[in-house]
Amino acid sequence: MICGWPFALVAIGGLIGGVCGGAAFGINLSIWKSQLPLAAKIILIPIVGCTAVAIWLAAAVGIQLLLRGNT
Repeated sequence: MICGWPFALVAIGGLIGGVCGGAAFGINLSIWKSQLPLAAKIILIPIVGCTAVAIWLAAAVGIQLLLRGNT
């Protein structure tokens, strides 16, 4: 299903990826079920997924910086 592609973050991101991917899936599913025109859905779904990837990356970098600061 097109809405579930952000779940790929689980494979590379563990728990943080699962949270981001799950949230993006939920948002994408609500977009897909909405009354929006199909063109809007096709535009919004990848944007939501890419935003989830960006949040996952920012969280991973932030955690890495915190861990490096404590050593």
